[in-house]
Amino acid sequence: MYTYTSAEKQALRYRQELIAFGQRIAATHFVTLNTNRDFTLEVAQRLLKLWTIEVERQVCGKNYKKRPSEERIEFLGVPEFTLAGCPHFHLYVKVPAAKWDKYERIATKRWDAIVNSGSIDVQRLSDDARSPERVLGYMTKRVSQNASLPFVHSALYA
Repeated sequence: MYTYTSAEKQALRYRQELIAFGQRIAATHFVTLNTNRDFTLEVAQRLLKLWTIEVERQVCGKNYKKRPSEERIEFLGVPEFTLAGCPHFHLYVKVPAAKWDKYERIATKRWDAIVNSGSIDVQRLSDDARSPERVLGYMTKRVSQNASLPFVHSALYA
């Protein structure tokens, strides 16, 4: 029988807490933003911030910051690096129902414009009760609380 070290137990607890935090978001979409370039994580984060602001402004309106939270886009995300060393983000996203189509169209257009080497995959989440746990589990498979950027949340860019 394997016995976890205290560091492994701490990492597992951190991942479980991040999953629990994500489950409080009534997510509608799972988005992967790839840079497909060997940017630093800091550069990738600046690109994510720019994308977040532009998407929310175009989807929710010019004064999106003044809107109630149920009319805004919210996400929890985790950065990762591809085997080639390129940063990308997995985002667990809540989009107001009336704006799903617009979000899908604009999110793709804006990422393509901001990161011309990049790619984006936008998927609507199913109504399957296991979907949040499955998606959040996948997103956090390599999460590390000791990373320079362990996770991102839309509130960081508001």
